[in-house]
Amino acid sequence: MPKKGKGKKGGKGKKGKKGKKG
Repeated sequence: MPKKGKGKKGGKGKKGKKGKKG
């Protein structure tokens, strides 16, 4: 379960970066 949480956090970070580029 902890691993899944880390993966979700990484995805959120990527989404934030994409938003800045847009």
